[in-house]
Amino acid sequence: MRHTLIPINLKKALRHEYHIRALVVLLFMLSVSGIIGIVSMMPAFVYVKTESDNISKTLSALQKSAGNIDGKNIDNDAAKQANILALFNDQSKGKTNNSTIIDSIISVRGNVRITSLAISRTGSTTIVVTIQGVAPTRDSLINFKNQLATVTPGNKIDLPISALAKSKDIQYSLTLTNEKMP
Repeated sequence: MRHTLIPINLKKALRHEYHIRALVVLLFMLSVSGIIGIVSMMPAFVYVKTESDNISKTLSALQKSAGNIDGKNIDNDAAKQANILALFNDQSKGKTNNSTIIDSIISVRGNVRITSLAISRTGSTTIVVTIQGVAPTRDSLINFKNQLATVTPGNKIDLPISALAKSKDIQYSLTLTNEKMP
């Protein structure tokens, strides 16, 4: 037992005061940690709340639009899409897209490499495409030329004979002319 010169009734009061102060400090620390926890959770709460509001608005809009779906809306959407396509066709004036020409050339190239491709319009209906590259064999180059001739009616292919002088790794430059392409 510890011996002090403090009387027993004051000793009990001192212990009681010590326990009360320890409890107050503990409750203060718990309240501070609770406040810090609440403040740190606030951004997540705001984010979840805004996402919940957005989802509920979207859901209500979808439910309203699901109730309004009928043949008239579908017809109106189809008419709008047709107007957009007509506007695009008017802007392009019926001309063939360069990407369509490139796709058709690439689709028939086989194992022939294309290193350069130039497209020019020399007239209102004439397109000249200059293709350069490397062909692994003479047969593959001739096959590529024949495939290009059959892609679109009216294609004329100019391949210089000098390109066929080598039998392997042939560097070529050919010109495709089409006068009927719009």
